[in-house]
Amino acid sequence: MSILERLGSFVDASRERTDPRTGGILANSLAYWNRYYGFLQIVRTRYAKASEKLNRLMSATRPVGGEDVLRLMSLVLELLLEIESFYLFAKILVDRLADTWFWYFRIAKPASGSSHHNLTVGFKRYCSRVHLAIYPHPEDFRKRLVEVQKQIVEYRTDKIEHFFDPQVTHGIALGPDGKARIATALVHPSIDDMGKLLKEDSNKIDIDGLIKLIDAHIVAVVEFLETNAPKSVLLKGSSETGGTPEPSSGASENPQARRS
Repeated sequence: MSILERLGSFVDASRERTDPRTGGILANSLAYWNRYYGFLQIVRTRYAKASEKLNRLMSATRPVGGEDVLRLMSLVLELLLEIESFYLFAKILVDRLADTWFWYFRIAKPASGSSHHNLTVGFKRYCSRVHLAIYPHPEDFRKRLVEVQKQIVEYRTDKIEHFFDPQVTHGIALGPDGKARIATALVHPSIDDMGKLLKEDSNKIDIDGLIKLIDAHIVAVVEFLETNAPKSVLLKGSSETGGTPEPSSGASENPQARRS
């Protein structure tokens, strides 16, 4: 069953156990998941095509001429666009998953910060508050939240949106698998910088690996919602979220990880 089919099945089953209004709001909430998941698939396809072109160009046996240099520069720019776009849409997607989670269990999410980050740092507290069951392996769900936080949310925040170092430039490196990844280099390095003159970016997971992580996360969230449906908004007769939004649950956490 594909991810989109799994989401459709969840919505259909949920609508059978709740009122039309709540079922409609749930369906609309998951429509955001579909949208950004679809964006990621489009970006993934374009990324794969650009990676293939770069591999062909770099493996050419003929001398590289001026036209090839221009093609190379164009492909590097194209790949940077696709990779950075992927992270931006992936961050939006995991935040929408978290938004649905908060709404589904009638928990007012914190007033600031990334929704996924707030869910990650407050997960155990929220589960305890509304007596949610975490099956079959409690720590697996929490660990996946942390992994998504590290590989997607923090990377997008620290390495893309809020990154700025005038000495660092970004480029593209091809891994042994032929897949393109962001690489960094230092401009006009000093003697002290020579050891880090050129390095592959710290995130070793390529786009295909990130898709697998996102797929597993979506399935885990859906299974969690299904398992805890008796404690959800579906059976409470109201789809309104109660309570006052909490302050950001990451007040003592790394501020870079909280930026949304």
